[in-house]
Amino acid sequence: MSDLNLDQFYDKQSYFGEQLEAVNKSFLTNGKKLRAYFLNSIGKSLDVNEDATYIMARSTEMIHNATLCHDDVIDNATMRRETPSINQQIDNKKSVLVGDFLLARAIQELCDLKSLPLLKEISKTLELLSQGEFIQDDYSKESSSWSYEKFAEVALHKTGSLFAWTFKAPYLYAQADEKLIKQISDLGESFGELFQMRDDLLDFAKETDKTSMIDIENQNINFVLCMLDNEQRQRVLTEKSITKEQINNALSFYNQKTEQFEKDLEAFPSDAQWTLEIAMILATHFKDLEKEF
Repeated sequence: MSDLNLDQFYDKQSYFGEQLEAVNKSFLTNGKKLRAYFLNSIGKSLDVNEDATYIMARSTEMIHNATLCHDDVIDNATMRRETPSINQQIDNKKSVLVGDFLLARAIQELCDLKSLPLLKEISKTLELLSQGEFIQDDYSKESSSWSYEKFAEVALHKTGSLFAWTFKAPYLYAQADEKLIKQISDLGESFGELFQMRDDLLDFAKETDKTSMIDIENQNINFVLCMLDNEQRQRVLTEKSITKEQINNALSFYNQKTEQFEKDLEAFPSDAQWTLEIAMILATHFKDLEKEF
């Protein structure tokens, strides 16, 4: 799809714009834009007009970037997408405010579509995202009780919710059957959980474009650590190092979840191009992670 112009979300002549002009905004533009890519592809399959798809895709990426602005402050991150994270370029307070501004602009642009179902659904999504941050913070303080179930609860709130929105937004706009909207929402949620598993695994990769092993440093709940018994987990958190053998259990479970998602994708009642594109992304970016460690 065309350039989403994600670094152009403010009036350059405003005070806010003047403050941001010197900021390296690569953290906004250098991402994979996977959510926008999926939304655009699904929108095409439903013959949603390009202008509407563009607004939904741009708004989704702005919301995602807003969560990154907030997360980087919470996690004390230093790198994002191979550039200094925004909280390293400006102070924490202003980083949070940039995130808030992005959220406000995303909702403002979605309003142009005049679709109440879309606005209701994005409001629910933002609520889930916020709840997820609270749940993660509480669970992270109780590392002795971490489990896959607790990881999944956090992942479905923080990551699954926005992918669920991404998958179903074009269906909502096209006023599709409610049963179909529920099905594709569930598919997006499952993809979000898988995406978070992959992201947590790559926190321990030999090479990463994020702050390496930041979850251990901050003692955040992490999929890999949730798959260890408590004795091993406490040792990893204390020593701030992990072995390939300790990663393997999570990797094996992740591979099983990837296979299950492929089956769910095949079972979805659509043979549109987007299903093939997701299958291709799974094959090229989600499989064979073993070589990353």
